[in-house]
Amino acid sequence: MRRLIKKILPGSIGGRCFFGLLLGIVFGFFLGERLEIIAPIGKIFLRASQVVVMPYLICELISSLGRLKASSMQLLIRFGGLGYLSVLLLGGLVVVVMPGVLPNLDSAEFFSPDLLEQSVLPDLVETYVPFNIFSALAADNFPAVVLFSVFVGLSAQRLPQKEVLLGPIEQLRLIFDHLNGLVVKWIAPFGIFSLTATTIASLTPALILRSKALLLINLVAFACIAGLSFGFVILFTPLTMQASWRILRGPLSIAASSGNLFIALPLLTKNLRKEIELLLVSDSTFERQRILEEISALVPVAFSLPSLGQVVSLSFLPFAAWFIDRPLSPSETVSMLATGIPAVAGGLKNAIRLGLDQLGLPENLIGLFLLNADWLYREQKILSLLGIALLVVFVVFAGLNRLDFKPLKVFGASTLLLTLAFSAGLSGRSYLSHSLKSSYQNDKILMRLSPLEENLGLIVGSCSSWHSMPTTLKDIKSRGYLRVGVQQEVAPWAFRNESGSLVGFDIDLLNRLAVDLGVRLEICLSTLDQIEPLLKSGRLDIVAGGIIDDGLRFNELLTTDGYQKVHFALVAADEKVPLFQDFPGNLVDRPLRLVVTDRELIDRNLRDRMAELLSKNDRAIPITIEAIPSRDYFYENRYLYDGLILSAESGASWSVLYPDTTMLPVFGDSLKARLVLLLGGRNLAFLSFVDKWINKQDSLGWLDKLFRYWVLVDQVERQQVERQQVERNK
Repeated sequence: MRRLIKKILPGSIGGRCFFGLLLGIVFGFFLGERLEIIAPIGKIFLRASQVVVMPYLICELISSLGRLKASSMQLLIRFGGLGYLSVLLLGGLVVVVMPGVLPNLDSAEFFSPDLLEQSVLPDLVETYVPFNIFSALAADNFPAVVLFSVFVGLSAQRLPQKEVLLGPIEQLRLIFDHLNGLVVKWIAPFGIFSLTATTIASLTPALILRSKALLLINLVAFACIAGLSFGFVILFTPLTMQASWRILRGPLSIAASSGNLFIALPLLTKNLRKEIELLLVSDSTFERQRILEEISALVPVAFSLPSLGQVVSLSFLPFAAWFIDRPLSPSETVSMLATGIPAVAGGLKNAIRLGLDQLGLPENLIGLFLLNADWLYREQKILSLLGIALLVVFVVFAGLNRLDFKPLKVFGASTLLLTLAFSAGLSGRSYLSHSLKSSYQNDKILMRLSPLEENLGLIVGSCSSWHSMPTTLKDIKSRGYLRVGVQQEVAPWAFRNESGSLVGFDIDLLNRLAVDLGVRLEICLSTLDQIEPLLKSGRLDIVAGGIIDDGLRFNELLTTDGYQKVHFALVAADEKVPLFQDFPGNLVDRPLRLVVTDRELIDRNLRDRMAELLSKNDRAIPITIEAIPSRDYFYENRYLYDGLILSAESGASWSVLYPDTTMLPVFGDSLKARLVLLLGGRNLAFLSFVDKWINKQDSLGWLDKLFRYWVLVDQVERQQVERQQVERNK
């Protein structure tokens, strides 16, 4: 078996990893979901790598720094600092320039629970200076571990008999190096194949379509950075193209397939040492050893700092601004980078959240980031890998005074690169302008949704034609139908789809209730102000349609237990969005004018709590809340009002249907409520039955299934429903 594997796989470790990557792409493309069976191989590879890499890099860092001379440290700091700033400048330049590729576009995204998370400034002290090093090791806090190892290595330089300490550490490094080599040699090719194949299989045409613009600008950015990096190395250092590829192909395969740069560092270090050492054969043994120790120290230190890939990933923020037709100026982008680069120490998602808040962009755009997170994180790791390699090569050859900077070479290379980048940008903009025209699909996806279960007995009638009747279980079953009043056009709870059918979360819920009662479902549509009196007069049994429990209706109506948790949010016209991102500075001599379609929500406590959550710098925000007839009335007069109060879950669907408005989860997870059904007749037995029935549906997972389908608009749920419909139609 071992001989067969050797014959099939390429000879070098890098070649094997790259072979596994290519094979994974091919199998993932053609076999799709059937490859789930090999997913555990990828998990084994990730876990095995993670176990041995951390101790290896700690020993590598302490051993390398401990043996460096003071003169070597000075060179390392001087050229390392210059090289690191240059790499960050390159990433920042890409972020500023790339949005010029983008044409105009309107869009919106479905609800995601992640929209409710609040952004927080990263605590750099906590990140880099933990209470103890063991907690940092347990939490995989690599920046703190690196900083600790750096101080240990620097302290070791001053020991009179430092080899007593460094000798055993070097032996430990060799042990972990051997273990890491075994993982990379025998597990990595299969792990890379598994991870790549399952990732490719998860991609869908819809995801690719919706990510097209972001994908294109990132591809252009990647091509420019890769071209610049390889061009610099080939033109200005002794390394050749072949040597550069040998250095990068294995680590790139690991980072691209796993989305994990950390486990690629040992192979990157080893490849850099091997290829650069081949160019130092004429140097003294001392000089060669110094360079190898510098490489071993530089790689983990560079990894623990904000990287090239993280900086370039901040280009999502100008993209997000373009996405809602509010492109950033270059000065706004530079200002964002000044705060965004330090913020990535707390994680890229957190930095994106902070950037959205800083730029006055809707926080729900984080959903767009999460939609593309899988490949964005992979691109970040690949670019970070390139940045680390570029930094090491620059520092090594600058310290050796072997950088071949000649004015003619610099001018020629710069001219060629700028020409290629400009051409790629123009071509990309032209392609996007053509392909993204009328490409927005989310509203169509929502309007094409069909009921989760067939509504065989559903009848939509006129509210005014119904007469007063008793509302008891016995009466409902005797007459053979359940009379329900529903708020009209309150997606995703109840709305008409493109075929004119009445659908939604509440419609599916009520349909199942009618089926379980053994009766048909009769529905009338109107505004809440018009159907509540009908319920009180006995003409309806139930009122539904995304009704938020306010605790006040119980005086006149029976309300069920809550069947769905929701969160208060606002919907505003796109032009009004900046108003909510910079309180209280944007309010001038007037209160904030908010509206509701449910007048029962005009509550002083709710108003004061909203004002408190919107306030900043201890300045109170004056708010007025008015009642309006319907959501459509708000849309027609959206420029007269600052925002419509409704749930974030419903507001996301609203903005999908009307992409020139935005759902603003400005209250985060702080203002929660429950959706309820209103019951007529004051019949406590009927209320008890409905409450028990709702609890049963919750325990059976039916409510969760409805939420995933109608609110999250989950693709897997949609595909299952479509398959069931096809089978029923056969």
